[in-house]
Order: sequence, then structure tokens, then C-alpha cells
Amino acid sequence: YFCGCMSGAVRVTQTQYAPVVQLTVAVLVEGFLACYNPLFLDVGAQLVGMFGKDQSQIESVATLVDQMIAICFKLFEITNLHDHTDVVQKLMHFLTWVVRSSMLLFIDLNRTSRVFGYSIAALSLPELPTVRATSLFLVTLKVYGFCI
Repeated sequence: YFCGCMSGAVRVTQTQYAPVVQLTVAVLVEGFLACYNPLFLDVGAQLVGMFGKDQSQIESVATLVDQMIAICFKLFEITNLHDHTDVVQKLMHFLTWVVRSSMLLFIDLNRTSRVFGYSIAALSLPELPTVRATSLFLVTLKVYGFCI
């Protein structure tokens, strides 16, 4: 319910939400770290889509991107990727929004090789929605000019 409420608040208030982006980023990161609920990635993608090009919010958005990816990597290292296909799927949607909003946010990650490694692994997962989300991410990278 919490993620649904946050998503609704972001969607309804839109540009008026800017003053609390930094606080929202902190809540999303802490919430995702606590329970690995993929819905936190959905709300994060929504924030990236809305504020990824806003220079006044770029630092908060960059922190969100960096922290969410780091948490996913930590999860994937301590467990089996096959056990968290829902997180993989939402991470790929999240990364797609990052690339669409600002390629610099993606390039500045210094984690692109690990992202590609997990993307390739995700293509072998049996869940079709996860494979589609991963394919969309990789195609989006190519469309937006990233050399794969």
C-alpha cells in the first residue's frame, strides 16, 4: 500500500512534488533496502521520469539511481537471480527510464559492465515479462546511442 500511495502522490502533484524529491529518494532507498519490494523500483522509475532532466533535482535523482542499482546488485550477489525475477524485471524497467531521462545518469554509474552482465543473465530467465523488460532496456540503450 505504501508504494501505491507514494506513486499516487508523485503522479498527482507532479511538478509541485519537487521540494520533497530528496526526502522521497531517502525513503525509497531505505524501504527498498529493508524489504526488496520491486514496487520501490516502480516509484523510483516514476521519479526518474519526472525529474531526471531537471537540473535542480539531478543530484537527488543520481543518488536514487546509484543506490537502487547498488541494492539490486547486493541482492543478486547474496541470492540466486532466479529467485528474484520480479526485482530483475522492475530493475530493467527502472534502467530503461534512466536511459530515457538522461543517458549521463546511466553512463556515470561506473557499473555498466555489471549492468550488462545481469542483463545478459536476465535474458536466460524463464519468465517472459522479465525477458521482455530486459530486451526493452537493451534496445533503449541502442536507440539512445549507447554503443553495446
